[in-house]
Amino acid sequence: MREQGHTLIGLLLTLAIASTLVLIAHPSFSGVLERVHRQASVDALYEALWFARSSAVTRQETVVMAARTDQWQAGWEIFLDSNGDGHRQRDERLLREKNALPASLAITTNQGIGSAVYYRPDGHARKPGGALQMGRFEICVAGRAQTIILNAFGRPRVDPVEPADC
Repeated sequence: MREQGHTLIGLLLTLAIASTLVLIAHPSFSGVLERVHRQASVDALYEALWFARSSAVTRQETVVMAARTDQWQAGWEIFLDSNGDGHRQRDERLLREKNALPASLAITTNQGIGSAVYYRPDGHARKPGGALQMGRFEICVAGRAQTIILNAFGRPRVDPVEPADC
């Protein structure tokens, strides 16, 4: 009777080939993960801006979307700003919150955005003093970026152009 099985040399050769394929695929796979993290973060921020704007309009109250610890990548809170000061008090209702984004990600804003977006009941973005609020968010990971632009009416849009200065 003949015994069936694999030889040690055959198994080692198969393992060597599999290891080589994994090493070849790793750099491209990590690039895919970075793109997925960036796109997921862009989507989360974009959706949160639309939620804050629509909440202000439907509730007819001022809604603020504020970065945690003044850093957008640390997450954010969306709340009703009853007293109009732009900061969340204990008695002001929290509508939504987002935890920190991946550590490899950086979100920067221009001076027009800063660390909070303030939506009035008409859906326009205005700072607590009444000044127009518009600008851009830049979401960067591994030297590639995507932008979200907040226009003069408070509507966000994703800019498909990826700036090189990330």
